[in-house]
Amino acid sequence: MAIDIKNDELISFAVAAKTLPGKSVDPRTIWRWAKHGVRGVRLESYKVGRHRYTTEDAVIEFLRLANRKRAN
Repeated sequence: MAIDIKNDELISFAVAAKTLPGKSVDPRTIWRWAKHGVRGVRLESYKVGRHRYTTEDAVIEFLRLANRKRAN
């Protein structure tokens, strides 16, 4: 699922970290998920100027795929 910068609401990695349930996740963790990935799955993100953004849907999809690979 590609991020559509015209229609999707872009959120900063700091906001993405706060939207996750449970213990808070550090924004640097979100950055690592986008840069390096987990179990071969990378968080989809988009660079605008010097900042990188993602969407809530991209975070949900990333977690779904990463957890699916963990179960296999």
